[in-house]
Amino acid sequence: LVNFEDLSDKRLEDKFLMKYFRLDKAKNVSYNLDNKKIRWLKFIKAKSYEERKEVAKGDDTLMELNNWIEKYINDEHTKEIYGKWAEEIAKENGYEQGSNQKSIDIAKQMLKDTIAIPTIAKYTGLSIKQIKALR
Repeated sequence: LVNFEDLSDKRLEDKFLMKYFRLDKAKNVSYNLDNKKIRWLKFIKAKSYEERKEVAKGDDTLMELNNWIEKYINDEHTKEIYGKWAEEIAKENGYEQGSNQKSIDIAKQMLKDTIAIPTIAKYTGLSIKQIKALR
């Protein structure tokens, strides 16, 4: 910890220990569930309730956490928030751009077939100005 106003002023420097674990490398580790750190890594990496439950056996904290995770991910409010987040991610990753590109491709074909611009706009969702720019 450091003083925000003076970064050279370090506080409690001897009280903290930070360890980094690379989860991408954890898959290559042979797991020994007697090792608490390895158990936690395996728990974090688990892909299902049942897999987490198996890793958590015998560890009250992990068992409680597993139940909380399951309750949380099945909560209707959480599902709604996740759905909105997933839509945003899809947009950021080009889903919207791909959809728009498909409309442009269709509009180009319709223009080749001499279909009226207002009709193209109606069926593609593109503006008349966008369609005219495609000609």
